[in-house]
Amino acid sequence: PKTICAKGLEGNPAETGEVFTDECTYFKNSETEKAINAISECWYKDSQSTIQINSLADHSEIADNIKTGRILAASNDVDSIKIRPHYPQVFGKVSNPEYEINGLKADAKRIQKYKGISSAFNKAIKQGCKIVIIDFNKNFSASIGIDINKVAGRISWRKLDFEENTIEKCYLVLGEKSVVVKKSDLEMKTLTSIIKGLMPQ
Repeated sequence: PKTICAKGLEGNPAETGEVFTDECTYFKNSETEKAINAISECWYKDSQSTIQINSLADHSEIADNIKTGRILAASNDVDSIKIRPHYPQVFGKVSNPEYEINGLKADAKRIQKYKGISSAFNKAIKQGCKIVIIDFNKNFSASIGIDINKVAGRISWRKLDFEENTIEKCYLVLGEKSVVVKKSDLEMKTLTSIIKGLMPQ
């Protein structure tokens, strides 16, 4: 016999990452923005870290965001970290920074090449973030480590962003380690010393 499901419950959440589909009558018969805002008030705690995860977190990137978040959560510099709601591109809500770290919006970029560092800063600023996260783990093209001087050089080029307080911090993630760069760290000698903290012992 054919199984009959209520509208909105057709999918398998384990496969789609969605509890309700767009056909859900809860959405169709309510004021959509109010419904989405109400759901976005629901949070749950990661089972392996202190990360708080929003019920509307982007399911297409949730595994990557949790993995990076766990590395950041272990940092002495991070008191609180959340994976924020990912709103659909309606109601003018097109800016979707993935994280909130110590109360500040943060955007993560899983770069492929060194030039991606500049792009990451630009995109984070465009999204109103005070923190940019450069993640070398998923897509970076270097097969063996990273060039510390190239990374330091690219970050030092963003000195004005820090001086104008457009960006307050930049986290770098490699392997299971993270380091943080602040406005006071932008001299090349200091930068290279910080980035060395990402290297295997």
